[in-house]
Amino acid sequence: MTPPDMENAAPGTSRSGAKSAVARKAKRVSYYHSGNGGASALDRPLEMTRFRDPHARSKRTVRKSLRDFAVIIPQRVAASKEALSLIKLGAFGDQTTRKGSLRHNANLRTIEGVEADYDGEVMSIAQAAAKLDDAGIAAVLYTSPSHRPDAPRWRVLCPTSEPLDPAERGRLTARVNGALGGVLASESFTLSQSYYYGRVDGRPAPRVELVDGVAIDLADHLDAGALDKRGKPYHANDDYRDDVNDDDLRPEPDVDRIRKALESIPADALEPYAAWLEIGQALHHEFGGDQEGLELWDAPSQWCDSYDRDEIEAKWDSFGRHSGRPVTIGTLYKLAKKYAPKSKRQNGGLRILTTEDCEAAAPRACLIENLLSPGDIASIFGAPGAGKSLLGPYLGYQVALGETAFGMNTKPGVVLYVAAEDPHGMAGRVRALSIRQGHAPNFLLAENVGNLLDDEGPDLESLMDVVRERKPSLIFIDTLVMAFSGLEENDAKSMGRVVAITKELAGNGAAVVLVHHDTKAEGSTPRGHSILNGALDMAMHVKRGEDGIVRAKLTKNRNGGTERDIAFRIGVEPLGENEFGNPITAAVVEEIPRGATQYRARLTAGESAALAKLITMEDEGRVTEDGWRAACIAEREVSGAEDMESRKRAMRRVVQGLAKKKLILTRGGFVASAEATSGDDECDDI
Repeated sequence: MTPPDMENAAPGTSRSGAKSAVARKAKRVSYYHSGNGGASALDRPLEMTRFRDPHARSKRTVRKSLRDFAVIIPQRVAASKEALSLIKLGAFGDQTTRKGSLRHNANLRTIEGVEADYDGEVMSIAQAAAKLDDAGIAAVLYTSPSHRPDAPRWRVLCPTSEPLDPAERGRLTARVNGALGGVLASESFTLSQSYYYGRVDGRPAPRVELVDGVAIDLADHLDAGALDKRGKPYHANDDYRDDVNDDDLRPEPDVDRIRKALESIPADALEPYAAWLEIGQALHHEFGGDQEGLELWDAPSQWCDSYDRDEIEAKWDSFGRHSGRPVTIGTLYKLAKKYAPKSKRQNGGLRILTTEDCEAAAPRACLIENLLSPGDIASIFGAPGAGKSLLGPYLGYQVALGETAFGMNTKPGVVLYVAAEDPHGMAGRVRALSIRQGHAPNFLLAENVGNLLDDEGPDLESLMDVVRERKPSLIFIDTLVMAFSGLEENDAKSMGRVVAITKELAGNGAAVVLVHHDTKAEGSTPRGHSILNGALDMAMHVKRGEDGIVRAKLTKNRNGGTERDIAFRIGVEPLGENEFGNPITAAVVEEIPRGATQYRARLTAGESAALAKLITMEDEGRVTEDGWRAACIAEREVSGAEDMESRKRAMRRVVQGLAKKKLILTRGGFVASAEATSGDDECDDI
């Protein structure tokens, strides 16, 4: 084993020239497949693939030994973990997923080793290296960006003696897992799994350990103790090729729909070179460059005066070589829609209901009792820092768990929370919720969404794919502005587009909640054009008071009344410590039970004095309105004016103000403070 500062030393020696542990373990140095003797498996040049980011729309193939790669690991520096590159011991082809990614199971051509991950935070990297050393396996280990000395996390790379078929990877990974005692994360068995490497700026350099031994495919003695991803004995018929979720691979092209789309486009629409070229690119992307796609493009191309089969084939072969955003089949469908004949007016879904039909109609289904129903469009809005992005995930988490929220029953279902504004912070809040309330498998957090207005962009298409696949019953978009970048909020057309997309998301039965800002005047409607508020089934205005209590006032609710008191305090949940030993926390919602605190609007001096007088008089029993008024006027509680009429007018204004703020109730000549009543919401007009 060799510490990081020895990585440039010659094999078997430290920089001081002393024999290292590698040399002392010379009996375990492998002789890889070339049979030239004396060469370590760590020195065999491997074909590796480097991806710039997890999207993997481009790749770079390098040939390097693991010993040389170990030197690079601590030298690679980026501002964040997400900005680091990923490494894979193997070679990929050029087949992309529907989202343009090259990193998927079906595209892996050969493997040159096994990559694995440990995040159990118990076994140190030194202990892992010792276990691999005892097993006689050649390996490079390095700590991951999230590693802490008290919570170890690391990755391990084990080379093979030669390029192998990817089908061998499961068996080899099981060997490594068995040697380490079954501690590897299950993702380690994912066929196309790749891992970040390097150092995050401002954090300690990763620790790197080297272990000499045999190449993992030559370690047949480890088969007896090999463990699968569940920590159970590995069986030869276990197939890990499909462990990764390859749902984003292209489905079979809808040839019938594509033919109809091509047939609806007139010949003159293909004369512009750019339009003709885009159709070819869309077909090439959809068919993965197959001959069937070429023939579909060739048929309408023959309408053009400049038709040339050789040119078409040359263009077809040139498609897919650039790393930019691909032209997808949606481009063809959009063009076809433009030229599709307008259908005649039909009788749609018009229904006529009698009073008996209305009486027999089933009640509306609820997602959150008296608040949200399937297919609703809603908004939680408020000023920055008011607490709207705390209330949203809290309500969603309660639905995911099927637990009550502010006294309202919920129907359990899948919740998709799109964190467009602050995904990192939202991940911390979700983690805090899981600590407080337990794991919620039905709560899904979506990141990297910010351009839903772009019909041709990947964000909307990806989000719709997730909605169709996961079938959430509740979707949050947080925030509207960040998810719909470039939105002109006060423009009717732009806001109408937002409403249309939201309705499309709700088309499968999900309720969609838009987290948005309020107006500068703190009005009762979300910011922007009134089209948005008009489309809402529920609107909730969140405001934080001077007492620190956050209240959500319903300004619109088609599922019930708007009187419900939704109030909470902002709590703090510890998440651990940062690299400097300082605490990491996240804010959480702490419900205030209904009736535990009364809403108090800001009172004038006269209102405060008159209310205090009423509460004092209530200690003696029921209070008549005339008696209360007379006492306040006589004792000049509300006005110090000498003129009696002036004091009476001031008292009338005070009574009207307290009644409007629902702090007093009057009936039959008696008056009572709201605190003295027990759920009686009726109040005589004053």
